[in-house]
Amino acid sequence: MAMSKWSAVIATSVRLLAAPAWGDEWQWDQLERLLEETFTTAEPDAVAGAVPEPDISLPEARLAIASWVEDRPSPLHFRTGNVTVCTLAPMRSVPYRVVALLGLDDDRFPRSSRADGDDLLIGHEIVGDHDRDAQDRQLLLDAVMAAGDQLIVTYSGRDELTNAEYPPAVPIAELEDTLRDTIGASALEKVVTVHPLQSFSADNFTSAALGIPGPWGFDPMQLEGALAMEGRAPDAGSAPAEWPVYDESEPIPLGALVGFLQHPARRFIRTRLGFSIPALGEVPDDTLPVDIDALAKWSITNRILTGLTEGYELDAVAARERATDALPPGDLGSGVLEVASETAAVLWAAAVVRGYDPRRHRGLTGSVTVGGSVVEGSVTADPTEGLLALVTPSRLKGKQRLKAFAELLFLSVLDPEISWKALLLGKRERGDGLIAVTIGPVGDSPAARRREANLALTDLADLYNEGMQAPLPMPCETCYAWQRALGKGQAGAFNAARSKWETDRFNP
Repeated sequence: MAMSKWSAVIATSVRLLAAPAWGDEWQWDQLERLLEETFTTAEPDAVAGAVPEPDISLPEARLAIASWVEDRPSPLHFRTGNVTVCTLAPMRSVPYRVVALLGLDDDRFPRSSRADGDDLLIGHEIVGDHDRDAQDRQLLLDAVMAAGDQLIVTYSGRDELTNAEYPPAVPIAELEDTLRDTIGASALEKVVTVHPLQSFSADNFTSAALGIPGPWGFDPMQLEGALAMEGRAPDAGSAPAEWPVYDESEPIPLGALVGFLQHPARRFIRTRLGFSIPALGEVPDDTLPVDIDALAKWSITNRILTGLTEGYELDAVAARERATDALPPGDLGSGVLEVASETAAVLWAAAVVRGYDPRRHRGLTGSVTVGGSVVEGSVTADPTEGLLALVTPSRLKGKQRLKAFAELLFLSVLDPEISWKALLLGKRERGDGLIAVTIGPVGDSPAARRREANLALTDLADLYNEGMQAPLPMPCETCYAWQRALGKGQAGAFNAARSKWETDRFNP
């Protein structure tokens, strides 16, 4: 689009989406002035039509208006004697009584600046070029020197979720080092105040506890929380030597049983202690990928395979994947997409040959009584072919086999009239080859299937009940490596288990 047309497009879009408050109509004039300054060419020949007006794309237009939202000094006047709130600005000539610098965390200061990819001088810096980091350091020095009576600097210090310690910005850390060398470490402790993360902490309401003569907190509701914390009964003593008896009469969810078999200690901590470590979300990456790692390649293959199982054609799924931002541009991503498509197509073809048809799969829900326990849950399977299937681009390890085995036993007890079997399709544990694993059926007749599956599922339920009394040292993949190498003798099994425990830190 021509450069001058972007002004009308942006102005129309803003008018359709937003409107200033009553009395703030001056913001329209400011927007029009910014658009005119940004998208009006200064070449007289271009204005007269002698020179073609340049076309700019959407990313270039977005980059052109990026400077509108950059930090800039407040339009408020200095030296008024009032409280002035602004971004860092040159203050060497302003004699403030108190200067408060807020939020100087390591990841926020010095402030980052986005470089224009069309600026060819970035790779040829010389003395005197613009340096945002050096300018921020100079502004910080100006602010420190402008403080007449008090200087206040704040930064996060700790993570609100994990309590992990966060360092201050590098210039603030250097300022602390200078103070330590000047006044000593003991005097620096009186200058640095560590505030508690919880607003109901007793320190917030204790006089002189946080560097001021009186209490720091003022919220009456938080004060009630602090008093409630102080009024708690003292501990009755050390924890009992044994865990409280687990109520084995409670039904065992099938998902919990599978989770226990895959991660016994984790399931114990979640079920008995009610404690779990939340999974931290990934930070979205809006940069254009040039190369992708193994996890990203697996994700692409898995999405293509999912599309095939949902009935879409391979070309349509591959085209959708190419249209996303998951692949590197152009030929850089063609090789990755080709390998992923080939792997997914081979897995899908192998699954179809073995009778896998997602359209016939149904959710089978129920509860079964095995031994003295009740196992309840739901399994998605094909009752027509008696097939429980897992098709994945992942490597088939012990946890996939255990999950399929437990669900197979559940279905065999729930409906023994069907000769259930489990099909696993995935990559080999080593190398790039594919492997198909079939488990079951567990018996030749309905009575035999019910009996054998009942006995095996009873053992798993008893193991689960035992694992809820105390954490069992039974890591899934380590035990699987031990069992597979047991035919080589105790020494071979021990070496295989030790290798799995020491080298696979994600699935020991």
